[in-house]
Amino acid sequence: LSLYLIRIDLFEQICQGKSQEFSNKLVSEFAYVLFDLIKSNDLVLRWQDDQLLLISEREDGVETSELAQTIVSRMHSHPIIGVELTISVVCTSFTLRSSKIDKHFWYAKTDRCVQAMDQLTSLDSWQLLDD
Repeated sequence: LSLYLIRIDLFEQICQGKSQEFSNKLVSEFAYVLFDLIKSNDLVLRWQDDQLLLISEREDGVETSELAQTIVSRMHSHPIIGVELTISVVCTSFTLRSSKIDKHFWYAKTDRCVQAMDQLTSLDSWQLLDD
């Protein structure tokens, strides 16, 4: 599996002075762009106000980093609500084993992505976390 934490860069500045409805519409339209890039059995969740969490099954030959690069570059060609968005992505991949299927494993993976995102200083970028 691959886990992607995707942040809309400068979300607060873009939405400043706008309604909550505008913010929600911005995130939902971004999610629709993302749906064009993922498989039908992938899972996308809203994570905080300005982030989405994507859980994706890896296919043979498709690297986690390839999808991260594609997601970042695709946003340049899809202005949303008249706003050209940039995004940042932190991703990791892992193999589930029956001994690791518990909430602590998932919490650790997502927490690691959240911490890396908080430390990511460059906008419009992606980072692959090593295990």
